[in-house]
Amino acid sequence: MKKNTLMLVSLSAAAIIFLISYSLTILIPTNDNWLMTVRDDWGTHYLGWFFYRNEPWTFPLGNVSRYYFTPGTNVGFTDSIPLMAIFFKIFSPVLPATFQYFGIWLLLCDLLIAYYTIKLLRLFRIRPVYIFLSVLFLITNPVLLYRGMHPALCAHWLLIGSLYYYFLDPKVAGPRKIVYGQLFLLLLSASINPYLCCMVAGVTVALAVKLYWYDKAITAKRFFGFLGVAIAGVLLVWLIIGLINFKKQGWLAVQGAYGLYSLNLNSLYNPVGFSQFLPQQKQVSWHQFESYMYLGLGILLLLLVLVIRGLYGLAKKQIRQPVGQLNQPDEQIAPRGKGPKINGTYVVPLLVLLILYTLFAVTNVISINDRVLFRIPLPKSLTDRGDIFRASARFFWLPYYVILLGILIAVCRIKIRWTLTLSLLVVALALQSYDIKWLLTFRERLPSGDYTPPLDKRWNTLIGQFDNIAFYPPFEAQQLVKMDYQDFCYLAAEAGKPINIGYVARSDGDAVKKYGDSLSANLEGGHISPKTLYITTAPHLRYFAVLLQSDSAQLHTLDGYYYLYATGIKLQRLDTLNARLDAANRGKLDSVLAVTRNKTEFVTTGKISGSDTMSSAATGSGPDKSPILYYIERMNKGLNYIHLSGWGFLDSTQNNKGDSTYFVLRSAGKSYIAPVVIEQRPDLTDAYHRTFLGDAGFALLAFYDSVPAGEYQLGIAIKDQQGRYTYQRDMNKISVREPEK
Repeated sequence: MKKNTLMLVSLSAAAIIFLISYSLTILIPTNDNWLMTVRDDWGTHYLGWFFYRNEPWTFPLGNVSRYYFTPGTNVGFTDSIPLMAIFFKIFSPVLPATFQYFGIWLLLCDLLIAYYTIKLLRLFRIRPVYIFLSVLFLITNPVLLYRGMHPALCAHWLLIGSLYYYFLDPKVAGPRKIVYGQLFLLLLSASINPYLCCMVAGVTVALAVKLYWYDKAITAKRFFGFLGVAIAGVLLVWLIIGLINFKKQGWLAVQGAYGLYSLNLNSLYNPVGFSQFLPQQKQVSWHQFESYMYLGLGILLLLLVLVIRGLYGLAKKQIRQPVGQLNQPDEQIAPRGKGPKINGTYVVPLLVLLILYTLFAVTNVISINDRVLFRIPLPKSLTDRGDIFRASARFFWLPYYVILLGILIAVCRIKIRWTLTLSLLVVALALQSYDIKWLLTFRERLPSGDYTPPLDKRWNTLIGQFDNIAFYPPFEAQQLVKMDYQDFCYLAAEAGKPINIGYVARSDGDAVKKYGDSLSANLEGGHISPKTLYITTAPHLRYFAVLLQSDSAQLHTLDGYYYLYATGIKLQRLDTLNARLDAANRGKLDSVLAVTRNKTEFVTTGKISGSDTMSSAATGSGPDKSPILYYIERMNKGLNYIHLSGWGFLDSTQNNKGDSTYFVLRSAGKSYIAPVVIEQRPDLTDAYHRTFLGDAGFALLAFYDSVPAGEYQLGIAIKDQQGRYTYQRDMNKISVREPEK
């Protein structure tokens, strides 16, 4: 088979397999239905592009301001593939209103995997027919098929291409071609996804070490120049896109994430339900879905054949070798000097990289099945770095492809009749395809056409009348139903309106907190923007209590959501719409208004005895033992009200079911008390190893109408099921109707 013929046939086969897996419809640029109806990562990626294409050009190029408003985000943090997004944004004015490139990208990834697989295996002098079958194995490997949910991360051709340049002989191709080729892949990866970029960067370093130290193909000057250009190039691409900047931001790391999305030691043989033969193995938690590294039954069969043949060959060699030579070193198996070679290439730098990536993927939490074998204590400086790449298991992709390609190359080079090798590969491929057939075909009937959100069409009218759409709480992926942020964001993107919800891979934590606190303070203080449509759900209407009590905002409901806007706005279309909706939901609205307009006030009470020391849980100081363990997560102190939320429970209790929580103001022997609204916090039960602490969450919006002006000491009180009060002084002082000093 000629080289061009092999390439053409392999690319054609890759395209056919793509069509079997995804169908032709996802290649239609105006079909966004398949991306949005899945209500998962695909929707996030498309929304990032949808907002981005309608943004004005800025620097950095990838900035998105109207999605996740007001901090905004970056097209890279929605995993919308910056390389493609920036390219198509250039032509956005002439593109259809509905346009997506993710289907084209997925097909391109399959074609490039076929291309680089052929290039790599030719270096090992594999028969063309074997290479073709190997391409089919690579295109249908379970990890790639599984990762289809995340198109940016399907660029596994970057890894295979990097391996190609690593094994390319500098004496044949020349070091310049190798260096330029690898730099090109590295810079491409920087414009696609940071995870893949770091994996390619690792191979780049290993390649540089091999070329300099082992091959002696480049000088020390070129070695450092190569690495310097690589580092500078990646940083420059990330700066241009906006994935990094020089501002002080806390949005790269996800605290406590390293070890959560770890690699389970059963990953290579755990099909996670995607096998026709092998049972699903247990995992420590659902977070280990990133640990999916199943080889497939066909590849496992080939591995078994290699093991059996290796054991047979070793036994045969031991029998034939004279007894006196049994312990003599075999120079071909363990060459002296710079370490072992594979196909004439020194592999020590690559092996070191594979070991490091495997250790990083496994993390310091070593697990197999549903058992954590042990945890390795690590300094915070290391775990903080690990938190940046929370989905650490992904770093096993490079070892995975080395294992997969290594098995195929080893089988193809077995010294038996070529027809037997061919038969073995065909049988293994058939077994592999049947084993993972559901994984191969479960996306074959994706929907087509324009996406229509499952919301009342009257939302289009509402959203179109305002400059901004503000959900409360902001920045949440779920308001009323799972992933409903996607539907509202879709409508906002169609209307060209900023919206303050969404899902992003990384966010500026400081900016998010600042906006959230400002929004809460404005609502609680009775301030409302006349240009903003506010949307919320029943549990959060208390934040609008001041606005409703003062008739500064009007309340309406649609699809189970509540929307509010300033009372002074008079628009005929809105008035007509509201009248119809209010008539259909009058009972529901009256009930909600009765509750929100019922003010919670601090009322006088008898002196509550209890601890007058401050809780260590709240302040980080004080005695080790406090009667109440609590934490105020957020507090807004107005001149005539206080709004706070957090959690608290009696340290002596195992079960706080039915306990009541209050906050107390004390001054000059007088006490005033207000009850909180209990919010469920099931996370505290596990965190504190108690029987039940679900009733520990609290929220309070209370007014000082009956409290004389002055300064008061804040405290928390909990009444247990027997009616006994326990009091704990807080560190905060409250100024009632007096400005804070």
